[in-house]
Amino acid sequence: MMFPPRIPAYRWKTWIFSLASGAVVVFLFIAIQRIVPSNVPRYNEIVSLIFLLLAVLFLFPARERLHRLILGRNDYEAMFGGTHHLDFIATHFTIDSITHEIFPELMAWMGVRAAKLAISDSARKHFVYYLYSEGQPIKERSSYYHSVDELLRFVKHERTPLTPERALPEEIRKILVRMRAALFFPIFYRNRMVGFLILHELPTNKYAERALETFAGKAAASIQNTILSARFMDSAAMEREFLVAEKIRKFLQHTDVPTIPGIQINLQENERAPIVVEFFTTPELHGDAWFLVMFGADRVNGSSAILLSSLLGSLYSLIKKDNHITLHKLLTHFRKNRSTSAFDRIDLCLAEIRSQDHQILAMFDGPGFHVNNPDKPDAVLTSSGWRNMIDLREHPSVRFSFGDKPVIQFNRQN
Repeated sequence: MMFPPRIPAYRWKTWIFSLASGAVVVFLFIAIQRIVPSNVPRYNEIVSLIFLLLAVLFLFPARERLHRLILGRNDYEAMFGGTHHLDFIATHFTIDSITHEIFPELMAWMGVRAAKLAISDSARKHFVYYLYSEGQPIKERSSYYHSVDELLRFVKHERTPLTPERALPEEIRKILVRMRAALFFPIFYRNRMVGFLILHELPTNKYAERALETFAGKAAASIQNTILSARFMDSAAMEREFLVAEKIRKFLQHTDVPTIPGIQINLQENERAPIVVEFFTTPELHGDAWFLVMFGADRVNGSSAILLSSLLGSLYSLIKKDNHITLHKLLTHFRKNRSTSAFDRIDLCLAEIRSQDHQILAMFDGPGFHVNNPDKPDAVLTSSGWRNMIDLREHPSVRFSFGDKPVIQFNRQN
C-alpha cells in the first residue's frame, strides 16, 4: 500500500509547493502585462480582469491537481475521498450506526467485498460477529473467546494488524488462514481489545490504513460506552431486584414459634442473615410432633432472597398436598428439585421435634447447618448428611447454627 507522507515531511513540501505556486502567479501576471499593449484604454483594469479569468478557470484547478499528484494528499480528500476527514471524526458512532451504516460504507470506500466486524458484548464473555458481503450486512452471530483465544492473546501482546504474509508463529498463521483473513485489524480501548476487523481481501484504496486507524479509534470509544451503559442498566435493574428481595427477606423472617410442652424454643435474632425458619405440624400428629425446616444461603443478595422465598412456597405446597409427610419425603423433594446450579448455594436443615420423648430427629443437606451445646460451642453434636437423634434428656440445651450465626435454641423443661 502507498500512504500519504508523514506530517513533518508534508509541511516542508507544502511550503516549497506554495513558493513555486506563488512564483507561477507572479510570472503569469508579468506575462499578461507584457502581452497587453500599454496604449490600450483602461490598461490596468484589462490586465487585472484577464489575470482573474485565467486564475479562476485554469490556474487554481491546475494547482489543486498538481498538489494531489505531487504530494499525494489534499486537506479535504486525503482521508475518505470526497468526504472531509473531520466530518467523519465528528460523526456520532453507535453500535447500530457502526454495524449498519459506517462500516459498510467504509468497506465500499476501501474496495473490500467481504469482511467481518466483531464487537465485544457487555459481559466481555464473547464477541458478536457481523458478516458482510458486497458492503451489506448478511448475518449476525456470537462466538466465545476460546474459539480464537490463542490469536487474541497474540494480538493483545503485539497490538498491531496482522496479515498471513507477515513473519508470524505458525499456529497464528494457521488461524488466519482458517479464518480467510487477508487482514486482521484489532480495535483497542486503552489496554483492552473491544473488537476487531477481519477483511477477507486487502483494501485497494491507498488511504485505507489511515481510515482503519480512525475508524478503530472512534469505534473503540463507542463500544466501550455501550458496555458501560449496559452495565449501568444491569446494576440499576439489580438494585430494583434487591429492594424487592429485601421485602421478601423481611417477610420470611416473621416466624411463628409454636408452644411445645416440655420444650422451650428461643429463636435468635438474625436480621441480616439469609435464613428462613418455619415450623409446621400435620393433622395426623395432633401436635405431638412438629417439623422444623430451615433454609440458609451463603450470602445476602437479591437472588438468594428470591431462592429462599421460592423454596418456602414449595414447602407450603408440599404440606398442603401431603398429610403423611415425613423427613425423608421432605429431603427427597428438595434434593430432586435442585435442577439449577443456583440452588447449590442453599443449605437445608430438617428436624422432627418429638415432645413426648424430648427428642429431636435432625437431617442436613449441605455443610452450613450444625448443632452444638451452647456451653461448649466447639462441640458439634451432629454429623452432616444423615439422621441425627438428639436427646434433650442427655443434652438439656442444644443450639442450631448456620455457620457462625446462632439460629434457634431448644431447652428441656422439667
